[in-house]
Amino acid sequence: MKGNSSGNALLDQRATEDVRQPLTSKGWAEVPEGKGRAAVVVHAASKTQHVYETFYDGWGGWRWRWEGIGRSTTYVQDYKVGTVVVDIFDAQTKQAIWHGFATDALSDNAKDNTEATEQAIRKMFHEFPPEILAR
Repeated sequence: MKGNSSGNALLDQRATEDVRQPLTSKGWAEVPEGKGRAAVVVHAASKTQHVYETFYDGWGGWRWRWEGIGRSTTYVQDYKVGTVVVDIFDAQTKQAIWHGFATDALSDNAKDNTEATEQAIRKMFHEFPPEILAR
């Protein structure tokens, strides 16, 4: 089932795919909504972070650190970081049976995002399923 969106359809799709993989590797099978014994809800949330870099124009040219009197220029670079939350409910009783989350799992950078999301979600499902679900 769809949960909250990060506001970026591609990030949401990647998070859902990265949740699907560990579940299927542990014997879970995806079935049409309403036909399963459990409902899996994937939520994604992201927020903007900032990196500030300052360059100083002292004697001898531009430098990272200030060396003498001169001008400084600060650049701001924005990037998104995010969290993936997975809730699993019993399909009949609608009771929550498992909750997991992975922080710093979503990023604007495609290469970093793929690796970070896969690793964070793999870690989230490392001890899955709990004993109550393994029966």
